[in-house]
Amino acid sequence: LKIISHKGNELLSSIILIGIREGLINPINAQGGILGDLPFATDNVEFKFSHDKVHQAAYNLLPTTEQQRIHHEIGNLLLNGLSDEEVEERIFDIVNHLNHHLATTKEEQLKLVSLYLLASNKSKQSGGFVTALSYIRVCLELLDESAWTHSYDLCLEVHTEASVVAYLTGEYVLMDSTSKEIRKKAKGLMEVIRVNEIVMQAYHA
Repeated sequence: LKIISHKGNELLSSIILIGIREGLINPINAQGGILGDLPFATDNVEFKFSHDKVHQAAYNLLPTTEQQRIHHEIGNLLLNGLSDEEVEERIFDIVNHLNHHLATTKEEQLKLVSLYLLASNKSKQSGGFVTALSYIRVCLELLDESAWTHSYDLCLEVHTEASVVAYLTGEYVLMDSTSKEIRKKAKGLMEVIRVNEIVMQAYHA
């Protein structure tokens, strides 16, 4: 909250306290004294809306375009305000806020590709293959033909990951297209062998 609101502890505490007193939000892991003198210690305290309808009512006060803009801004603030370790830990929060359609420069697009690729890998490792596929589709959408020239390693990793999660989710048309793209663009034999292994597993399945 401090990162995305640009507010210090004291002011943020007073705002949160109003929400608590009005019955709109509740602390869920506070150590006593949350309603005491300000500022209370907000670090590492978690809050939730008192009811989902309170959350939804507040959210619906914003036009859809403004919702998208604010989500994207929150994603970027988290990305820039957290350490590399924290970014990896919170990657799902970050990418679910970021709107890849708002990326305008090549640099922004490639950064998003790296983030969505990380999210795909983490989802796959935990067995969330369908979610992993949704993240990797965003990567493919953001990469164009020129990416094979200026960002070869990233492009190769995305297409390899896409082949794997497509196979794991039974999306064999996508697996076929991404594996063919790797064979066409690969610079080394080992890269071709890797994707051929994936295709063989898919044929077996």
